[in-house]
Amino acid sequence: MFSPQLSELDISYNDFSGHLSQGLGRCLRLSVLRAGFNNISSEIPGDIYNLSELEQLFLPANKLTGKIDNNITRLKKLTSLELYFNHLEGEIPMDIGLLSSLRSLQLHNNKHHWYSSTFSSKLYKSHQAELKDQSSGRELKRV
Repeated sequence: MFSPQLSELDISYNDFSGHLSQGLGRCLRLSVLRAGFNNISSEIPGDIYNLSELEQLFLPANKLTGKIDNNITRLKKLTSLELYFNHLEGEIPMDIGLLSSLRSLQLHNNKHHWYSSTFSSKLYKSHQAELKDQSSGRELKRV
């Protein structure tokens, strides 16, 4: 469905519904994926974590479910991760703070939780971070 040569894909604000395609993982040159403000109601496809060139992942304001997989740390070039206003839940992978290129992390308004102060200190190196632990009401905000 998608060309392996594709480097940027923006399908935001289109009222798309359904699932994100597993075929995106074959777009090995993809550096920007924007599919925010639609009605996408799936988990984040596992093959997205194979996109080693991905710098920006914007999937806010959809109906994404499941959790952020630990494989998110394979996206070494990721500078922006915006998954706010979805239905994601579970513990946020602690090692997400080890992504040295990450400058913007927006995960608020989901059902995430975290337990470790180490996690918070790792994240605080990001220039912009906004999280809210829905189970405890704790917030981490740095803008």
